[in-house]
Amino acid sequence: MKSIHSFRKQRLFFLAFVLTALLAILLAATGKSLRFTGDSSLAASPAGGTVSPSNPTVSYTGGPFIGINETNTADNATITCTPATPCDDYALGISLPSGDTNTYLFKVTVSWADRATATSSHNDFDLYVYDSNGNVVSGDSGATSANPETVEITVTGGNYKIRVLPFDVNTGSGGDTYNATVTLSTVSGAPAFPPPPPTVAGVPRYQNYPAPNGMGTTVILPIPMELMLRAASPRKLPWPGETLTAPTPGRMIK
Repeated sequence: MKSIHSFRKQRLFFLAFVLTALLAILLAATGKSLRFTGDSSLAASPAGGTVSPSNPTVSYTGGPFIGINETNTADNATITCTPATPCDDYALGISLPSGDTNTYLFKVTVSWADRATATSSHNDFDLYVYDSNGNVVSGDSGATSANPETVEITVTGGNYKIRVLPFDVNTGSGGDTYNATVTLSTVSGAPAFPPPPPTVAGVPRYQNYPAPNGMGTTVILPIPMELMLRAASPRKLPWPGETLTAPTPGRMIK
C-alpha cells in the first residue's frame, strides 16, 4: 500500500513539474512577443541621435510593423501611435557651438524598397517632424506618395522628434522596412547672424540683420536737415526768400 501511495505522489509531482515548465515557456514566449510589439511600434533603431557641424549625419532604420497607421488622413487629425496603429519615433538633438553665427538646417530623408501592398501598387511611409513642445513643424511636406519622403527644417539648435508612419505597407514578418538619414548643413547664401552688441545697463541695443541673397534690399534716402527741423518745429519757419511779419500780441500763429 505504501508503494502505491508513493508512486501516486511521484506521478503528481511529475505532472506538476511538467505543467509549471509549460506555463513558464508560455509566459516567456508571450513576454517576448509583447516586447517585440512595443519596440517595433513605438521606437526606431536606434531610438535617437545628435547632429552637429562636426558630426552632421546620423542614420537609423525602422520596421517591419504589425499594422498600418492612417490616423493622419483627416483634417487637423491627431496622429495616434498604438500597437494597433504603430509608428516610429526618433529623438533628434541639434548641437551647435556657442557663438556660431551660421544659419543651419537639417534634412530628413526616409526611403524604402518599392513593393506592392494589398491595396496599392506601391507601399508608402509618411514623415513628420515635431519641435520640443510637441508642435508639428514639418506640415504635410513629408506626407506625400513620394519615395523618398524628405523634410527640411531651419534650426538654431534644440531637440526634435522625427515620426514615421507606415501609411500603406506590408506588415508582419517579412514586412516593409525603411531607412532614414538626417543631415545638418549650413543654409547656402544666408548671411551669418551678426554677434549682438555689448550690453550696457540702461541703454537699449539696436542691431541690423542683412537680408538673404536674392531677397532684395531696402534703400534709405537721406532726409534734408531743413525738412526735419521744419517738421519738428512747433512754430512756422520761413522758407528761403520768405518773409514773416511779426505776430500781433495775443494772436496764435498757426
